[in-house]
Amino acid sequence: MVNGPQIRAARALLGWDQHTLADRAQIAANTLSSFEDGSRTPRERVRHAIVEALRNAGIEFIETDTSIGVALTLAPPGDGSQCPPDDASHGSGATPRGV
Repeated sequence: MVNGPQIRAARALLGWDQHTLADRAQIAANTLSSFEDGSRTPRERVRHAIVEALRNAGIEFIETDTSIGVALTLAPPGDGSQCPPDDASHGSGATPRGV
Protein backbone atom coordinates (compact mmCIF):
# COMPACT_ATOMS: atom_id res chain seq x y z
CA MET A 1 0.00 0.00 0.00
CA VAL A 2 1.38 3.40 -0.98
CA ASN A 3 2.38 5.61 1.95
CA GLY A 4 3.08 9.28 2.61
CA PRO A 5 6.87 9.13 2.18
CA GLN A 6 6.43 7.45 -1.22
CA ILE A 7 4.06 10.22 -2.29
CA ARG A 8 6.58 12.88 -1.22
CA ALA A 9 9.36 11.05 -3.08
CA ALA A 10 7.22 10.78 -6.21
CA ARG A 11 6.46 14.51 -6.10
CA ALA A 12 10.17 15.23 -5.71
CA LEU A 13 11.01 13.17 -8.80
CA LEU A 14 8.42 15.10 -10.79
CA GLY A 15 9.30 18.48 -9.32
CA TRP A 16 5.70 18.96 -8.16
CA ASP A 17 4.56 20.79 -5.07
CA GLN A 18 1.57 19.60 -3.04
CA HIS A 19 -0.82 21.95 -4.83
CA THR A 20 0.14 20.56 -8.25
CA LEU A 21 -0.51 16.98 -7.18
CA ALA A 22 -3.71 17.93 -5.36
CA ASP A 23 -4.98 19.68 -8.50
CA ARG A 24 -4.12 16.71 -10.74
CA ALA A 25 -5.71 14.26 -8.30
CA GLN A 26 -8.70 16.58 -7.79
CA ILE A 27 -8.39 16.54 -4.01
CA ALA A 28 -7.84 19.20 -1.37
CA ALA A 29 -4.21 20.18 -0.73
CA ASN A 30 -4.70 19.87 3.03
CA THR A 31 -5.87 16.26 2.55
CA LEU A 32 -2.67 15.49 0.65
CA SER A 33 -0.56 17.24 3.28
CA SER A 34 -2.19 15.23 6.08
CA PHE A 35 -1.60 11.98 4.20
CA GLU A 36 2.06 12.79 3.52
CA ASP A 37 2.83 13.74 7.12
CA GLY A 38 1.02 10.68 8.51
CA SER A 39 -1.55 12.57 10.53
CA ARG A 40 -4.43 11.19 8.47
CA THR A 41 -5.16 8.04 6.49
CA PRO A 42 -7.05 8.88 3.29
CA ARG A 43 -10.11 7.08 2.07
CA GLU A 44 -9.45 4.54 -0.64
CA ARG A 45 -11.00 6.80 -3.31
CA VAL A 46 -8.59 9.61 -2.38
CA ARG A 47 -5.57 7.30 -2.26
CA HIS A 48 -6.52 5.93 -5.67
CA ALA A 49 -6.83 9.45 -7.14
CA ILE A 50 -3.36 10.37 -5.83
CA VAL A 51 -1.74 7.18 -7.12
CA GLU A 52 -3.38 7.46 -10.55
CA ALA A 53 -2.30 11.10 -10.96
CA LEU A 54 1.28 10.09 -10.21
CA ARG A 55 1.19 6.99 -12.42
CA ASN A 56 -0.16 9.08 -15.29
CA ALA A 57 2.92 11.27 -14.91
CA GLY A 58 5.28 8.27 -15.17
CA ILE A 59 5.70 7.26 -11.52
CA GLU A 60 6.01 3.58 -10.66
CA PHE A 61 5.55 2.42 -7.07
CA ILE A 62 7.97 -0.29 -6.00
CA GLU A 63 7.42 -2.74 -3.17
CA THR A 64 9.40 -5.86 -2.40
CA ASP A 65 9.77 -8.00 0.70
CA THR A 66 12.62 -5.80 1.90
CA SER A 67 12.09 -2.34 0.41
CA ILE A 68 9.67 0.24 -0.90
CA GLY A 69 10.26 3.16 -3.24
CA VAL A 70 9.27 4.99 -6.36
CA ALA A 71 10.73 5.35 -9.83
CA LEU A 72 10.12 7.77 -12.68
CA THR A 73 10.04 6.21 -16.11
CA LEU A 74 11.38 8.67 -18.64
CA ALA A 75 9.68 8.79 -22.01
CA PRO A 76 11.57 7.50 -25.05
CA PRO A 77 12.88 10.26 -27.36
CA GLY A 78 10.40 11.46 -29.96
CA ASP A 79 7.19 10.32 -28.27
CA GLY A 80 6.07 13.89 -27.53
CA SER A 81 6.63 13.65 -23.77
CA GLN A 82 9.29 15.59 -21.95
CA CYS A 83 11.74 14.58 -19.28
CA PRO A 84 11.56 16.48 -16.00
CA PRO A 85 13.34 19.84 -16.32
CA ASP A 86 16.21 18.85 -14.03
CA ASP A 87 16.88 15.63 -15.93
CA ALA A 88 16.59 16.55 -19.62
CA SER A 89 19.96 14.93 -20.36
CA HIS A 90 18.69 11.47 -19.43
CA GLY A 91 16.20 11.04 -22.27
CA SER A 92 17.83 7.92 -23.69
CA GLY A 93 15.01 5.41 -23.65
CA ALA A 94 12.59 4.37 -20.94
CA THR A 95 15.09 4.47 -18.11
CA PRO A 96 13.66 4.39 -14.59
CA ARG A 97 15.05 6.79 -12.04
CA GLY A 98 14.38 5.68 -8.49
CA VAL A 99 14.39 7.07 -4.97
